[in-house]
Amino acid sequence: MNQQKMPAQDYPDWLAHSLLNAELRWDKAQHANLPRFLEKYNLHDSTWYGLFTKPNNSTVAMIEWDSVHCVALYPELFAGSIWNQSPILLIDFSTPPYQILLDSNLWEANYRPIIGLAWSNAVPINEREEMLSLSFRQNILDDRLREAYLDTELTHTVFEQISGGNIHLLHSASVRLLCMDWAGNILTIPSWD
Repeated sequence: MNQQKMPAQDYPDWLAHSLLNAELRWDKAQHANLPRFLEKYNLHDSTWYGLFTKPNNSTVAMIEWDSVHCVALYPELFAGSIWNQSPILLIDFSTPPYQILLDSNLWEANYRPIIGLAWSNAVPINEREEMLSLSFRQNILDDRLREAYLDTELTHTVFEQISGGNIHLLHSASVRLLCMDWAGNILTIPSWD
């Protein structure tokens, strides 16, 4: 992981340590197609903690999944865990996101936006071709990433903030999900297919 200074944390010490030292239990992660996952599971009122880059250049999004919505909508996530603490959802983009557009406030220390809505969908080939054409005109991507726009099933994911501003990610459709309680116990997310 990047040895970057993290903002004042309001999540468990073990998680900060595991993120910085690449010690998360990704062998226990669930593989997911993000558009299908977000069709079933609602991230409304969840707290966005950030994007963390791992040494292999993949990126992990960290979200505190709102406990009110989780208990009401997905009580099975709380079997055997502390009900008043929200689960932590980590999304690992195995292939580095090809493009990330962030609200500028995300770079401010201690800024923790609340997610209003999260959605994801596949980007059709004609839109990928338009993005590729634009990248040549503006010279904004290296050749490796240009090829990926056409060779990989590209997905557009948006985390809309309640306070305004959005987080946009362009990435491959396949991700890994790791959901944990505050003690570090891995929670299995029931099927979304």
